[in-house]
Amino acid sequence: MTASIIQENRPVTDIRKENIRNILMLLRQKNLVSRQDLCRHVGLTGAGLSRNIQELLNAGLVIEEIESPVKGRLGRRRSLLRLNPDGAYAVGITIAANRKSVALMNAVGYIMAEQELPDLDLADPVVALDAIADASHAMVAKLGIDSHRVLGAGVVFGVPDSVVMRVSENITSPTLGWKDTPVVERLRSALNLPVKIVPRARALLQVEIENFQNIKSGQAFLLINCGVGLGSAFQVFDQTHWQAIPPTVQISHIALTGDSTPCKCGRTGCLEQTAGGAGVVRHFIGDEWKNNHDFNEASRYLEQVFSAAAAGDNAAKDAFFKTGKRFARGIDIAHALLQPDHIFVAGEVGRQADFVRGIWAGLAETNTKVTPTELSICDTRSAYASGLFALDEFLFTDSLELSFLQSLSREAS
Repeated sequence: MTASIIQENRPVTDIRKENIRNILMLLRQKNLVSRQDLCRHVGLTGAGLSRNIQELLNAGLVIEEIESPVKGRLGRRRSLLRLNPDGAYAVGITIAANRKSVALMNAVGYIMAEQELPDLDLADPVVALDAIADASHAMVAKLGIDSHRVLGAGVVFGVPDSVVMRVSENITSPTLGWKDTPVVERLRSALNLPVKIVPRARALLQVEIENFQNIKSGQAFLLINCGVGLGSAFQVFDQTHWQAIPPTVQISHIALTGDSTPCKCGRTGCLEQTAGGAGVVRHFIGDEWKNNHDFNEASRYLEQVFSAAAAGDNAAKDAFFKTGKRFARGIDIAHALLQPDHIFVAGEVGRQADFVRGIWAGLAETNTKVTPTELSICDTRSAYASGLFALDEFLFTDSLELSFLQSLSREAS
């Protein structure tokens, strides 16, 4: 059966929603686009495009403007379209041992406001989630934004050993003492918004792949997020859309020989305990912290090591360097097992200068097959990734409902 026949047999409503999404995605990528270019890229007739554009204009999601005059060019100036930054917003929430934050992102991916919550105690999930919701409400109110144009909230979890329960939308984390905690339900009620959750590494990988140049079908990408612990995500780019094939992988509990540091999984020498931020703390503090599993405490110590390294403390710089070398062994193993076309290293620890030096030194010692062109050190922050995840889930999606936004625009006018 051909693609055209499949398209014809689909409900008209589904086709229309897909066309709307494709238009929004192209405007997201190109900034300013003419109607002619939209027709060519989206595959619509002029009349078909006009109907969809009118819906988006009525919803306040798109702005139309006339092309600026060009010296020497005759004839009618073109009509150009762009996303309306104030047409929609999304809340990005980060919950991790070393980062708790709330951000508000507009339709073009600009963070309007961001609030760190460093003192937020995650031990009581109800109290923590309510505090996050309160911070979000206060942010929207302070900016004077119409709360009805906030489409939803995306939550990225970077909590060590956390398990995202896809069906129940709950979180289980022995480190936090959370067991099947109804995160989505609690935040949905407190925010009065739809909510979706995702592991932090997967949200970061989504950003990096969308920024990657010249992706080909079948290419595989691995991201390792290095904070207090380690998180990883693995994606294969499908010919239709990179999210179409969503295998996941974790390398946190690859156990390397020669290290007796215990891990909560029952083994010793796991990368999560020795090759991330917790490993940096162990190198810096010494044997007195060797058997500690408390990642919240590690996060507090890690801030001190960061400050010391930034001030030029050689012991702190050496702790990052040696941990980076150990992390390199994990990269080499992951590369051999998964054979990705590209590896991204992200996270506050992962981009620290001495840690990066350690990575390259460690890779050189392992005689790895990872080449410099196959490895990128990324500076994407969790707040940005959480906001883009929310936009992808609630704005750039086939499930976007325009009727409510259209009614808001009518009321405003």
